[in-house]
Amino acid sequence: MMRKTRSSVQNGMLLTSPEPLVLCRGLLVTMAFSFILLLFNTLLFFFFPLSELFVPYFIFGFTLISILVGSVYIGKRVEKKGWLKGGMLGLIYVLILIILSFTCLPGLAFNLNIFTKLFIGFAFGTIGGILGINS
Repeated sequence: MMRKTRSSVQNGMLLTSPEPLVLCRGLLVTMAFSFILLLFNTLLFFFFPLSELFVPYFIFGFTLISILVGSVYIGKRVEKKGWLKGGMLGLIYVLILIILSFTCLPGLAFNLNIFTKLFIGFAFGTIGGILGINS
């Protein structure tokens, strides 16, 4: 019977990378997955008669899914504390998006929604890190 093993296990030994490198790779996975989902979003709104009022909700949902995928990636490649490293990925990714928003939209106001997005990004990253460690 075949046993399911971690993708980072080779010949019975756990392959580890330096944590900053794993975090950078996780960010790249998250950004790539976000890009793919945004392309899907564009095609969805191009081919189907959906209201543009749904766009922010789709984008926010796709961002959370991307954070989940990236933190699962990190969780599969670390030995311990996947919840913390996944949560850090969620925080860093949301911070990057916030900084890009402030630079591209100078009139954007700093309000309570930013802290909510940071918390939700951390929560989804934590969940993904837990799922990655346990899968």
